[in-house]
Amino acid sequence: MKKTTLLGCLFVLLTFSINAQENRSSTAPTGTDTKIVEKKATIQNVAPKNLTANNNAEILADALRANVTSPLDNASISRRGILADIIPVAGATETFNPATGDNFFDPGGPGGSSTSGTPGNYPNCGCDTQSTLAGVSEINFQFFSVFGNFDYLRIYDGTDASGTLLYDNGVGGPNDGDITLADMIASNGSSSFIAGSGNFLFFFHATAVVDYGGWDVEIVSAGGGGGPCTNTAIEVNQDVNDSCMALIDQGGLAQSYKPTQPNAAGAGIMFTDPSTGLDVNLSLWDGLPNAGGTMLANGTSQTDGTAWADVFWDPVVSVTVGTTYYIVIDGDITLPCVAGSLANPYPDGNVFANDYGSFPDFDYTFRTYSCNTVSVGENDLQDFSFYPNPTNGLLNLSSAENIENVKIYNVLGQMVIITRVNATNSQVDISALKTGTYLMKVLVNGEIGTYRVLKQ
Repeated sequence: MKKTTLLGCLFVLLTFSINAQENRSSTAPTGTDTKIVEKKATIQNVAPKNLTANNNAEILADALRANVTSPLDNASISRRGILADIIPVAGATETFNPATGDNFFDPGGPGGSSTSGTPGNYPNCGCDTQSTLAGVSEINFQFFSVFGNFDYLRIYDGTDASGTLLYDNGVGGPNDGDITLADMIASNGSSSFIAGSGNFLFFFHATAVVDYGGWDVEIVSAGGGGGPCTNTAIEVNQDVNDSCMALIDQGGLAQSYKPTQPNAAGAGIMFTDPSTGLDVNLSLWDGLPNAGGTMLANGTSQTDGTAWADVFWDPVVSVTVGTTYYIVIDGDITLPCVAGSLANPYPDGNVFANDYGSFPDFDYTFRTYSCNTVSVGENDLQDFSFYPNPTNGLLNLSSAENIENVKIYNVLGQMVIITRVNATNSQVDISALKTGTYLMKVLVNGEIGTYRVLKQ
């Protein structure tokens, strides 16, 4: 006889299911549009700065796009073969899952140039295009031509604008004035970008005035930001177990939770009875699958003779502390009942079952893991100080000797900020970083000091 679960009984008794509705709102990055010029033809005749025959980087970029011989070295510059052309829809918000070797273009697609009106230029749509490159940790621009006086491109490390800003050629942005690939290399130091989160967000604003060449980005590394964690720690531990909550074949099982650390390394679920050799699939989502959510990670493990089954994310996922995420539960339909509690022991989340119906007073018995890979042991420098700590944004630095540079690392050991100082007093702005603990390394007169910084 089939085992009856608490939520199964509730589902039969009710004549309707309680559907979880997630209002997923995203705030577009803010920016100041420049004044619209009435005569488009006048703007189109303005030549991009630095686009001259002597601009080596620009000539190389054109050679890369056309796969022709560069006049600089008389050598053929060959591109890696294109696996797929990824072209966003102008004005749309989309998520792509590229593979290494794919090419990501502006909404105009391949073939654009810095000469306005050329087929392939991005459209002057008067719109914002938001494109997430999921599972991508490194990109390289092969071509770039965005008329920053009117249009602009912002690139974030993450899936939304709360991530670290990597590039912004809009008015007032850190790369203000960039128009060509050479400009980008000069202001950024490279045409390559790395996302520690394993995701990039491209926010592209196009006015109704000009249409330029856009960009061609090669996906250098897909698959996320840095691999699995080698030093996990239990983060959320809801271990109360007083009920048989749901069976896998009821479908739509999930537990919501709010992370307390900025790096999600895995999750575990408890069953009412032990089993051996049965597949358990857990996945991490930023919203429910039936409400437009995006899967951030997933994995499968097998039961090992105990009641618990753990799955670890590969790679570790960068998450926002205090924001609701969802652990979706699936697997072999012969698995024992998923355990849980009727006493609402975890107030920051709840059970979903029966096609993601919400049961706000119940919780599955579950746990989550965070990643601790960076030592936060401190090594103080003599006559160096900084404040405030914790901070919402600015760190004030003071030293008796010259501060050469400052590097900030996240808990995964990835460098997220580097600032060249060459002064005895300075400020470092970490306002773009997510809430959590960071490691600051300060180089003063050839010696390195290490400090723990808390970002609020």
